[in-house]
Amino acid sequence: MKKLSKLLTCLLLVLAMLLQLGLCSALAYDVTAIRNVRNSVVRIVTQFYIAGQPAATYTGTGICVGAKGQGVHDVVTNRHVVEYYVEDVVLELVQFLVGDTEGAEMPTVEELERQYLENVDVRVFILADNSVYEVYYWDDVLTSEIADLALLHVRGAITEREAAVLGSTDDLDVLDPVVALGYPGLADIEDIPSSRFASSFEAKLAKQISSGTDTITVTDGKLSRLNIVTQGITQIQHTADIAHGNSGGPLVNERGEVIGVNTFSMSDGTSSINYAIDISEVKRFLKQNKLSWIEPDSGTTVTSSPTTPPAVKPQEPLKLTEYSGTPLSFNRVRFTDASASSVYPRQGSYSYEPTNVIRDDVSLPWVENDVRTGRNSGDGIGEYIKLSFSGKETISILGLHLGFANLDGYDVYYGNNRPRELRFDFSDGSSVQYEFDDFNRMQYVQLNRPVTTSYVKITILSVYPSNIDEHSTCITTVEAYK
Repeated sequence: MKKLSKLLTCLLLVLAMLLQLGLCSALAYDVTAIRNVRNSVVRIVTQFYIAGQPAATYTGTGICVGAKGQGVHDVVTNRHVVEYYVEDVVLELVQFLVGDTEGAEMPTVEELERQYLENVDVRVFILADNSVYEVYYWDDVLTSEIADLALLHVRGAITEREAAVLGSTDDLDVLDPVVALGYPGLADIEDIPSSRFASSFEAKLAKQISSGTDTITVTDGKLSRLNIVTQGITQIQHTADIAHGNSGGPLVNERGEVIGVNTFSMSDGTSSINYAIDISEVKRFLKQNKLSWIEPDSGTTVTSSPTTPPAVKPQEPLKLTEYSGTPLSFNRVRFTDASASSVYPRQGSYSYEPTNVIRDDVSLPWVENDVRTGRNSGDGIGEYIKLSFSGKETISILGLHLGFANLDGYDVYYGNNRPRELRFDFSDGSSVQYEFDDFNRMQYVQLNRPVTTSYVKITILSVYPSNIDEHSTCITTVEAYK
């Protein structure tokens, strides 16, 4: 009996110790604060299209930031959640460009980047409680030059969420408790939808993808290492489980204050090591862009006067569309010089120099002299004319009279090649292609964004062929407007 009594006493002591440990563990977190953090977490879906067809879809998590009580207009996440130059999409782009890759000539990096900007489109969506907010990638996404961070700006406000409190790791140490929140893909029981139609895709997102606070996955762990500096960026190592889809989500302390942005994990198959970008890097990123955040117990910190260069916003790919009107003459920007890859030989008093296209005289054009066909002139494909300004000018509209203009008749016009598709290159490194109509008149095209450049280089990519045995390609006039 005494032995049984001692055994029961030992069991009760062990049970009491376990209960005490469990109670201590529970008291280590402010459970209410942790649950409230979910009101600052959103889901992010990024879809990539190649030539209008869906190519890849990625999901991640975001953290709402901003001033207290002013609505949520900005979300912080990882750059790789929305980054447009991802490996999967590039591989599909190569397949799209060259078809069967076996034995095909692979595009160069420069060609691939140019084709990427011309053929790939990106759509970014923020989901909160089944509401869908689209972020316009080329206008409203900022990415850090050095850290894996991106800032998404919402036009309007995310009414279902509130800005998070951004804490600090200064008072933390290893083995301190932490919690990770997000939307890991492993927790998804639905398939991510895909659609080439914008309205259909958005509707599918709202219906099929969980984005409520009750579907956020919460995992806990401890700090393993602090102040890990890699390539100038401070990171945190911790044991709270994260997976694909957690990227961009918050790592919080026991008070529910965000101390890091979960970024990646490394695993050997039996154990994993998880990393988050230190919150100090996030505050620096927000400060660079003059944005506000909430500090613990001290209201809102609004910063200005950035001390480092602002984040880089990706340039929207150039596009040309038909301009139906006639540009105002006072907006015209004059070219001051012209050169060309080749020039057709002078014929008596007729000169076909490239400077003809920048004069207000349509009597004579620039005529190329491509002799690759062995005739007096080739078809002109690959030949170019380069028109220069006296300095850098910002332009939005181009006007061209293609072919050999003949205002009295069409014999000369149709008797020579006329450019069909042209590529325009600018001094800022951007370029764009456009297919023109076969009209014996001025055609105006408008850029989707202004370009600041010191020249316009025009390369002939294809032609409307001559109706006689003549292969010279001509351009009569080129104009530029602000």
